[in-house]
Amino acid sequence: MGNLDVARDFSDVRDVVGAYAALLDGPVQGKLFNICSGKAVALRDVIAAMQALTVSMAVEIRVNLAPRGSEGVAPSAIGGY
Repeated sequence: MGNLDVARDFSDVRDVVGAYAALLDGPVQGKLFNICSGKAVALRDVIAAMQALTVSMAVEIRVNLAPRGSEGVAPSAIGGY
């Protein structure tokens, strides 16, 4: 894994679908929307929560902070963060 201290916005798919449905029913043509939870969560915290659920299984996390090569995806290609 890369940097565990990065924060991301995680949204429940049901909330996203509800937002899409609301947008389809409204007069919003030509407007831009950012559908998100509005709460940033560090990847380190997500991993800690997952590890708490798997107490009977050892989980090893290896951090690799080396820059990605050409096979990596540029940040601007996945949301522009």
